[in-house]
This record gives sequence, structure tokens and C-alpha cells, in this order.
Amino acid sequence: MNRGARREPIFRNNDDALLFLQGLGTVLAEFRVEVHAYALMPNHYHLLVRSMDGRLSAAMKAFGSNFTRAINRVHKWDGPIFRGRFRNELLVDEEYFDVVVAYIHLNPVRANLVQRPDDECWTSYRQYLGLEQGYEWLHTDAVLGRFGDSHGLHGFIRELHQGVSQWPEDLDLDTGLLRAPILTAADGRARRGQTHARQLEPNEVLDAVCQLAGVSEERLQRSVHGRGANPARRMAAWALSVSTNLTHLEIGDRLAMSGSHVANVLLRLRRSPPPVIRGWMTWWEAEKLLPAEDQTAPIDNSRRLLDV
Repeated sequence: MNRGARREPIFRNNDDALLFLQGLGTVLAEFRVEVHAYALMPNHYHLLVRSMDGRLSAAMKAFGSNFTRAINRVHKWDGPIFRGRFRNELLVDEEYFDVVVAYIHLNPVRANLVQRPDDECWTSYRQYLGLEQGYEWLHTDAVLGRFGDSHGLHGFIRELHQGVSQWPEDLDLDTGLLRAPILTAADGRARRGQTHARQLEPNEVLDAVCQLAGVSEERLQRSVHGRGANPARRMAAWALSVSTNLTHLEIGDRLAMSGSHVANVLLRLRRSPPPVIRGWMTWWEAEKLLPAEDQTAPIDNSRRLLDV
């Protein structure tokens, strides 16, 4: 993300926003930087990107220089447009990835520029929903793969917007960055640098959860309503998310849940797990997950290395 110099607007009209987006795809493609989400606000912007070659700084420097020259030429301005170097945060937590996608697309709503995230505004959200054509350089597969489809994504964002789900306490809502290292839901130990858990087979995970909770696998697929409804099912969703490479949609297929339902379950467990599930999570981390220092095989970060 970056802000305007001297706290002044970056985008004064629609043409300024178009100039930004038209140049963004061209420059970042040259440096093999994928854009997964964006939001342009009057005096700042947010991007969710993946740098394929580790050249994010070079890409953003080139883009910032090009955009500054272009917009200065249009408005007959002189001097810097941005406050300084962009700020970025490496995403290593998949649940945080989901929240950042929502945060970026809800920026105009939280700033009272629009009433709904799918109203016309300068974000990638309407392209995700199929309401406008958008840009070919926007990579949507990673986000939609998490939620299954646009309906799953919309349901997750709607619950955060309506207050049904709560933002994580360690998320700075002014910047979209974390205030502190990512914490586990189970016991609050720092996870940053220790997020690469041992990978288990999905069937192995489900068998272990059933034994831990004393239920059948059929019970894990049962939808039960109420405050303490089916904790084993929620535990299974969490265990599959931390112990396998399954997406939200794939986890949902295992547990007869939608992708957005899985995302919301994980968000709530991360924020405040019930005591019984907290105990199970603590046991799981101690018995089923290997700490980072015990990892000997090389880690494939290709699905996790995203920046905001």
C-alpha cells in the first residue's frame, strides 16, 4: 500500500484511476508480479500481489516512477505523488489471506464512499462477481479457489461487512497490515516463521479428529445449529486447514460445508475458539504438527507468498 505525498489525493477523478490501472498491469507483468486484488482510494491504494521472481521492490519502483511522470504530465504538476516507498507485508497465513481480500474490497465501504462493496467503485470486487469485465491481468484463481466461487467470496465479505464475523484483533484496520506476529488460535504462540506444518493426508486428519472428539466421520458432515453445535465438525475444518493443502472448497466438500462457511469457521476459531475446541487445537499442535525447526524437507511456498 502507499499514500499520497503531503496527505494529498492521488486520484482526483476517474481518469487518474484509469491511468493507474492501465499502467499497473503493463509494468508488473514485465517483472512477473501477479495482481490478485486492488482498491484505489482518493489518497491511497492497496494491492494484493504475488511476486514470482522476488522482484517486488524493483517492480513497484518502476511502476511508481512511470505513474508519477504520467500523472504529472496530465495535470501539469511537478514533484512526487507518493509519500515514499510502498509498505508491504508478507502473507504466510492462509486465514489472514482471506481477511486481507475482504479488507481490500471493503475499503470504500468503511470510508463511506459507497454503501455496498459491489457498488461501482475502484476495486477488483465487481470483476470477481462478474459485474464488469475488468482487466485481463487480474489473477482471480487463487482467491476463488479459496472460496469455491464468487458466491462463497461474497458471503464471507458480507458477513464481515454486516458484523456477523469480526475482524481479527491483530489486524490494523487503517493499513490492512498486522500489528504483531500472527498468533495461533490455540495458545497464542507466535506462528510467523513457524507456519509450515507437517502435511498429512486428509483421511488421516479426519480419522484423528474422530478419535479425538469421540465421533464418527458421518457426524463430521452433520449440520447442527446452535451456540455449541457440532464442535468436532469445526475442529475438523481447522485441522484440515493447518495440516493439508486443501482449499476452503475442498475442505467443504469433505465436511458438507460451503467454501465461505469454512472460511468463516476458521476466522471465528482464530479469534475466539470455545474451550473444548481450544483444548483439541492445543493437543493437535503438540502431537500432529512439527515445529519449523524440525522441518528437514524443502518447503514449497508457491501457494503462500503473497504481499499486501
